[in-house]
Amino acid sequence: MVDFPPLMPSARWFSRFLHSGSQGFSLIEAFEVANETVESPREFGRYSLVTSGGPIVTLPIAVKGGGRQLRDFGSISRLQLSEHGNWRKTHLGAIEANMGRAPFYRNLEPALSRVYRDTSLSSLRDFNLAIFRTLLSFLLGDISFEELNQFYGNPVLKTRGEEIAECIIPEHSILPALATYGRETLLGLLARP
Repeated sequence: MVDFPPLMPSARWFSRFLHSGSQGFSLIEAFEVANETVESPREFGRYSLVTSGGPIVTLPIAVKGGGRQLRDFGSISRLQLSEHGNWRKTHLGAIEANMGRAPFYRNLEPALSRVYRDTSLSSLRDFNLAIFRTLLSFLLGDISFEELNQFYGNPVLKTRGEEIAECIIPEHSILPALATYGRETLLGLLARP
């Protein structure tokens, strides 16, 4: 199994990752548990953006050797990014157009933009990890995996988490939820089964 996160992990993926982390799993173990929710190796190199009109737009990352390389879980860890085309700018533009007016997007956008503009991230693994670290840092701030357990014991936080969880689409990227709820998204993810 792939030992790093997919590109723009889904809410379901993040929920499994956080639950694993709060139960004492190491980072790699938590990745492996969460990656069990991944249905296709293409999730590691494609971002599915749900537009406000409802249709899903797929934003692929250019990898050396072409998109066919994203068909096999075994080859994912070795893939190198290609600068063919303008995929970095296309991704940022589509994300901005889709979430630019969400309340917390402006807080997340600078860090996300830095990752997309960093051409020193030459492998798919490094790029995905950089995106993941950006989202996790925005989501958790200074909270450690060990401190996540406090969320489970607080009834007020649990109720708020359940309210937020109703608004999160499990199959889709966590980005819209982060852009809308900011760090409160953590509560929604922890409330998800």
